[in-house]
Amino acid sequence: MADDYSDVTAHEAALVATMHQSKGLQWPVVVTGIPQARGWGHRAVSVQKAESFDVMHPLGGRSIRFLPRVLDGYADLRERLDASAVVSAGKEAESRESARLYYVGLTRAELYSVMAFATPDGEGNALGEAVRGDAPVVEWDDAAVGNSEAELRVNDLRADGSVGTNLPVMMRKSVIAAEPKVVEQTAVVSPYAFTDVPLRRPAVREEFVPARLTASSAASEGIDADIRVAATLGEPLVARGVVDWDIVGDAVHSYLGIPHHVMPEEMAREAAGRIIDRWAVGDVLQPEVLYEAGKRWARWVEETYPGSKILTEQPITWRNDLHQVMEGWIDTRIMLADGGHVLVDHKTYPGKDAVDHVRENYVGQLAAYAEALEATTGERPREMLVHLPLRGDVIGVGIGPSTEK
Repeated sequence: MADDYSDVTAHEAALVATMHQSKGLQWPVVVTGIPQARGWGHRAVSVQKAESFDVMHPLGGRSIRFLPRVLDGYADLRERLDASAVVSAGKEAESRESARLYYVGLTRAELYSVMAFATPDGEGNALGEAVRGDAPVVEWDDAAVGNSEAELRVNDLRADGSVGTNLPVMMRKSVIAAEPKVVEQTAVVSPYAFTDVPLRRPAVREEFVPARLTASSAASEGIDADIRVAATLGEPLVARGVVDWDIVGDAVHSYLGIPHHVMPEEMAREAAGRIIDRWAVGDVLQPEVLYEAGKRWARWVEETYPGSKILTEQPITWRNDLHQVMEGWIDTRIMLADGGHVLVDHKTYPGKDAVDHVRENYVGQLAAYAEALEATTGERPREMLVHLPLRGDVIGVGIGPSTEK
């Protein structure tokens, strides 16, 4: 069934997910587990948030609060800590978040919503603790095991404090017999348990592949690729990299992701300056460098692929033959005038050995993107390119179709 599975609609299948993942999705029938409420007490460590968030100083105004765990014998101290402003605010925030999650879980059903409570009477359930009022949000009469016509009520808890039971909801309650208790057996303690003789052996298990993958994590080893310098766009724009060079890469990707090639020069230069300021890389990268890199790239694409269209930051989702899901963003696709397309990935490698660097680090990523594009569009990319804007190079990567299943 996984071949036809979709995150939106799972026909003839049951989807097990957290309530966080269910936001925005709908199914005909939804079963929501309602556990018993548990008192976790105060957290040992909590973060006091700032009144406002400053993107340039993300930790500004924040502080870490440490509240020690209290032994059960010190009930007075525990009560005073639990009543403190910090702990009370944290508990209130957790309660509101729980209420929002239960609302999400209970409203995802198109036809039937099933609430599975831990006990037949529902006393002390987590939903009731999260949504507090003068009456429980859900209550019912006691009933025996099996289907019951006993009344079940959803109380209308208004913000003004009023309570009503006139919600037009059709309901039926069923009680499931308790599962038989599991007989606990005392494990036999080995006479070597308290010595330094290692008795544990590695567990024998099958090797599993992860359910999700990213193209950037795909290995390049074992892939036969023809790698060459396809074009030199000019002299290198930077001499070498520095510490935290990945932030420079983010800034360059941000600029190449906007339609700079159709902007007036003044607007493009202004955009380059804003991007550098926001990524705080002005000490190693100047707006002129970004503008020049973009101009070189756009001019080369226009000359090499006349009549083409540049598409940037293209989202892609793909399921491979191992049923792994890949989600990501393709830096650039050049849509050719005759209907084909070229796959492009921008990299900010500033070193001298570009060909070997691409071979060792990016062949797997391009191969994954190429397979995904072929599966989703029906046509494999005509070419695969790695654009090194700060070096002024375009590296061509030739990879044949994958034969592995």
